[in-house]
Amino acid sequence: MNLTFPVATRSDAETLVAIRIAAMRDSLDGALRGSDSNRFYARHGFVQADEAEWDIYYMRAPGSATM
Repeated sequence: MNLTFPVATRSDAETLVAIRIAAMRDSLDGALRGSDSNRFYARHGFVQADEAEWDIYYMRAPGSATM
C-alpha cells in the first residue's frame, strides 16, 4: 500500500481516513473459482485483479459507487 500524504495534514482523523481509503482501495478479496460469490463481486463494482489455481481475486473498480 502506497501512503502519500500532503505535508500539511490537518488532523490525525484525516490521516486515518486516508489510510482506510487506501486500504480499501488496495485490498484484494478472493472467491473460489466457480463460486456464486464471483457474481456478487461483479455486481457490486469489483473487477478481477488476479487469479490462482483455485481462487479469483477482486479489487474495487476505481470510481465504484457502492461502498
